[in-house]
Amino acid sequence: MIGYNLFSGELPKQLDPNLTRLEIQSNNFSGRIPSEIWSSKDIAVLDESNNGFSGDILVGLTAFSGILTLSLGRNRLSGKFPSNIISWKSLTNLGLENKLISGEIASAIGLLPNLNALNLSGNQLSR
Repeated sequence: MIGYNLFSGELPKQLDPNLTRLEIQSNNFSGRIPSEIWSSKDIAVLDESNNGFSGDILVGLTAFSGILTLSLGRNRLSGKFPSNIISWKSLTNLGLENKLISGEIASAIGLLPNLNALNLSGNQLSR
């Protein structure tokens, strides 16, 4: 965990492929989230909230079927709400607040068996 520091610039692309937790919240990272992060199928906790990341939120979000916590809120990510999230049966916490996300929220998101916390506030979503 290197959250709550003053790290800035782009996130390095050379990350351990066996990484299970990446907590870099509340720094000053910018640019796109490296595709190498999306290819880490073992990641259980990904908290990149409160940075300056930009780009399409859908890029790469298909690989995280076993993720427990995904927090990308308070960045400059945009795009459509990722419909494949409803297949993430292990997901317990989802934070996608204060972004430029649009589209419909899949009604089945309420059926995720382990989802305890959901924050989608500050977007342009519909039902």
